[in-house]
Amino acid sequence: MESKHDLLKKYGFRNYPFPISPVEEPVIWADLRRVKEKLEQFFLFVLSVPVSASALLWGWRGAGKTYSMNYFTKIQQIEELLKKRRIALVMIRLPISIYITTESYKALYFSIIDVLRANLKQLFSEVSESFKGKFPTIGTLKRRFKSELKHFTRNETIQNVISEWFESMIFNRRRNEEEAVKILKLKTRKKIFTEDDIQNIVSTLFNFIVYSKTLRDFIGKRIKIILWLDEWECIKDIRVMEYRKINDFLRYLIDYVPSDFVLLINVTLRPDEESADIPGYFTHQLLNRIGQFIEFPPLTADDAFQYVFERINHSLVDKSKGCYPFTEESIKVAIKILMATNRPILPRDLNRVFSTLLFEAFYENKDKIDSSFVRKKANIIKVFL
Repeated sequence: MESKHDLLKKYGFRNYPFPISPVEEPVIWADLRRVKEKLEQFFLFVLSVPVSASALLWGWRGAGKTYSMNYFTKIQQIEELLKKRRIALVMIRLPISIYITTESYKALYFSIIDVLRANLKQLFSEVSESFKGKFPTIGTLKRRFKSELKHFTRNETIQNVISEWFESMIFNRRRNEEEAVKILKLKTRKKIFTEDDIQNIVSTLFNFIVYSKTLRDFIGKRIKIILWLDEWECIKDIRVMEYRKINDFLRYLIDYVPSDFVLLINVTLRPDEESADIPGYFTHQLLNRIGQFIEFPPLTADDAFQYVFERINHSLVDKSKGCYPFTEESIKVAIKILMATNRPILPRDLNRVFSTLLFEAFYENKDKIDSSFVRKKANIIKVFL
């Protein structure tokens, strides 16, 4: 948009300081520092011990849950921890689209298979040819895998399909690999698997990935799986049967994947809800198994100021300009107007308010946004809450 480009140029920004949607490359924590510390402690714990773990991240819309998800699903953010503990991470981050289909349970399962497939192909691309050379005959590695899979399921068909899938991925036999995925995703004419097999398939897959000695030797490190679901509040909009299936599926994984599996769920409460309303989003069987609750609280005035100041300064080409074109006082005045509404103040609210103020000043050709300008726009500010 040309006007945005002109705005950046006029005020000396290298990028726009107030994006409304959560950015894919989050770098500013400001008000979220305490939450970031909690998440870092959580990841430090789950990467230090082999036991499985789970956590619920909750708060109101715009509080920073997806922002945090974008940050911690970037492997480089925890790279040092992974390197120190010789861990390979399989990060399964699921899209909101799983909730907007008539068969949400299957959509969840298919997404897990797709993301898992991409992660494993990346891991297997790093395997040395010398290791592959230990299994020169087709089927040799598959038989090794199958002997390990017997520890996790009695279903021989699941053993055969998973072992074929993994051998085909490792040796890049595309046709065999695609056929195995079709079977796993219930897309073959002959019903080899049905919806009733999904829990068994996924728990077997996860256990095999984290326990297999062959895979560990193959990759040279332990594998840990993180399954992170965003926008969980949308689950209230799906059919009751699908809601129960998904809750039961996640409960099953917590119960039957005891090592190196981490489940994270983001849930956004409505403005009129509080923590006591969280049980309404889950079956009690699943909620009772979640190990940790991490709150994304509304901001204090000091936190809000720090957030806005850092967003502006980070985006300026010349950092010595502080919070230009705003002044520290004008930022505080805008926040004071917001706080006077007695509504929770969240990062996304601040982005909307200060984005509007910035464009209003730009269209009025203001070189500086001072306190008097902000007071004149008080009614516009209140619209956002």
